[in-house]
Amino acid sequence: KDTIRWVYKNKDKYNFDTDNIGIIAPSAGAQLSMVAAFSEDDAFIGDASLRKYSSKVKYIVDLFGPANLSKINLSSGPKEIVNNIKKSDIEKLSSRFSPIEYIKRDLPDTLVIHSLEDNIVPYETSLELYENALLYDNNFELYTLKSCNHYLENLSNTDALNLYMKIIDYIL
Repeated sequence: KDTIRWVYKNKDKYNFDTDNIGIIAPSAGAQLSMVAAFSEDDAFIGDASLRKYSSKVKYIVDLFGPANLSKINLSSGPKEIVNNIKKSDIEKLSSRFSPIEYIKRDLPDTLVIHSLEDNIVPYETSLELYENALLYDNNFELYTLKSCNHYLENLSNTDALNLYMKIIDYIL
């Protein structure tokens, strides 16, 4: 959130267009981006000097982001990360850092991209995020991939091109 606030603070200095801030991120980056964008402006303040600046964004492109941390499959993740995380730690952090906990009205436009074959973040969690967001009349779209894993392995050239075009079309 402080990064977004920093952009607002420095919009004149660097000629940033704060009406068109978007975040595209994969996996944990998508999860953190959604929490930053969906939570209230005064949440998660790290740098007190940025407190008065907005943290609003126009859109999010979520690539395989964990919508509910308590449902990720730790056994399939990178060992250098998984070996340092306990399931009990995930459960404790889930209510504070799961995007699904921040669903409400007037969220930024969000494109949720997920594969049915994701072996780390269950597809169903993105589906649940999408469906809950629609209950609050948010502009969310779900783009489902059929046959690649969490790291986009097994994504055909055609599917990769279609995904690229979907992201570009969504942003534009």
